[in-house]
Amino acid sequence: MTRKSPPLKDKGLRDIILRTANRKIKVNTPNGLTEVSAFEAAIRSIEKTAHSGSPHAQRNYMEIVSSAAAAQEQFIEDETEFVQNWSKMLREQRSLATKRGDDPECVLPCPDDIKVDDNLGIRVVGPTNSKELQDTYRTIKLRDALVLQSVFEERIDKSSETGSPLLLALLINNRLPERFRIDHYEFMSQAFEWEKLAKRELLKQCYQAWQLLGADFPRGYVFPKSSSLMPKLEAIFENARFLLKAEREGQQVTTSQLATGFENVRCFNTDKEQ
Repeated sequence: MTRKSPPLKDKGLRDIILRTANRKIKVNTPNGLTEVSAFEAAIRSIEKTAHSGSPHAQRNYMEIVSSAAAAQEQFIEDETEFVQNWSKMLREQRSLATKRGDDPECVLPCPDDIKVDDNLGIRVVGPTNSKELQDTYRTIKLRDALVLQSVFEERIDKSSETGSPLLLALLINNRLPERFRIDHYEFMSQAFEWEKLAKRELLKQCYQAWQLLGADFPRGYVFPKSSSLMPKLEAIFENARFLLKAEREGQQVTTSQLATGFENVRCFNTDKEQ
């Protein structure tokens, strides 16, 4: 049975102990020196001694691991129960909003966007307020404008090279909350509908789409080809590193954070469709 230490009532002593345990120290590893907290170094030392065959260290190590695992299991259980109750309340509020004729999306966050992470606890992977919701809608318009742009550019250039607007649309689509994304079939269906338009109408709708987004692209503007865009990605998008980092870490990227990059695209291509 795991022994529990009584809580320290002396705040000064408690602060000293925690500060000492959290300070960074360097330890030797197979890959060289690594900086870890003093507490982690102590755990590693106990683990190493346990692996060497010390019964006392093995017993202490198993107690520490069992205690941490039990605490983590309880943490996830508590978080899951909270999310279930919260989601139930939000679904009821969204249902009432629908009955009143209101947009249920105004009740935020959406229950489908609330996740429980084993390490991070509760995470909301979608908009949590009206500003974030409007920003998400704007990002969707940006994605759709890029798909429209790709159809227009394919109409005026039948080369086999994939256009950069489509690549950018795919990247942005992957950054949207999962419930706002479209799959490959929906991309194709959307493009197919625009392919039915006459060239003049495509030109008109492209121009209007960018104007509505506040991008001052000239009529008939053509994006750089993917072959020239990719090597210059960092130059074209001032915030490219942030966008790629957000992709890896699951962070939401706002339209305003992308705006500067799209404006800078023009410095590489100012061709117009005649």
